[in-house]
Amino acid sequence: MYNRYRIVVNSAIMPSVYYGFSEIAMFTVVGGANACVGGTPFSQNFASSSYQPTQAFDGSDSTEWRSDATGLTYLGDRVGGRLIAGFSQIGYKFSSAVNIVEVGLKSSANCILYDVFVEASNDGINWVKKAWVKEINMTANVVYPISIPTNPTFDFKSWVNIGKIFRKGILYDAPVRGLKVGQTYKMRQHYGKYRISGTTTATGYRVARMVYLIDTLSGEVLESQWSGEQGEYNFVGLKKMNYTVMGVDRSMEQNNIVFAHIEAVE
Repeated sequence: MYNRYRIVVNSAIMPSVYYGFSEIAMFTVVGGANACVGGTPFSQNFASSSYQPTQAFDGSDSTEWRSDATGLTYLGDRVGGRLIAGFSQIGYKFSSAVNIVEVGLKSSANCILYDVFVEASNDGINWVKKAWVKEINMTANVVYPISIPTNPTFDFKSWVNIGKIFRKGILYDAPVRGLKVGQTYKMRQHYGKYRISGTTTATGYRVARMVYLIDTLSGEVLESQWSGEQGEYNFVGLKKMNYTVMGVDRSMEQNNIVFAHIEAVE
């Protein structure tokens, strides 16, 4: 059992550049009473005093919690809204340890959430992933339930999806299901002789990370790949132009790293 539970969302398509929930409920018995009573809601940040974490646990659809928009990464407009990533987590600290078996999420707007995790902790530092939903199509003011399995097991690297980007009349899935460590998914062919390579690290150690290659001028995601087990990534066949490289920590424990105005070399 755990005394803290939180919701972690990897990315979403929202009506605007914000992210939030109007209501979050947690249950120790499926169909039972909301267990979020007498404890303390928490989040890393919130947009303003009008959108504090307590407002996602107050039982009212007329209030909501919103993450601080300055902490989000805006990846472009697409049909249905804006693709954004880099959210604050929101959760609830109980007065004593409980066993949550289901979580209910409600949004004030139609939206799509990608890679939604329910995590648990007893110290607020070490978190255990308890549930994972690949994609949630949220309807405004309708509760979406997430069941928490008794013995959850996940192959997180077998699913990589930051949403769908709409550009030049083509709907891309970026990146695709089944992308593994060290593999690359090209959004389009480059037909050049240049390359960009490097290493992804965290706290001084080489680690595998999802890396995105972006056209700096247009903001278009050109290519994505998991870096290797030792953090190595290598984008090849590029044209000589200005690129942005973004390394994403999907565990949400470290900041994303962005290298801007990079020129490919031979």
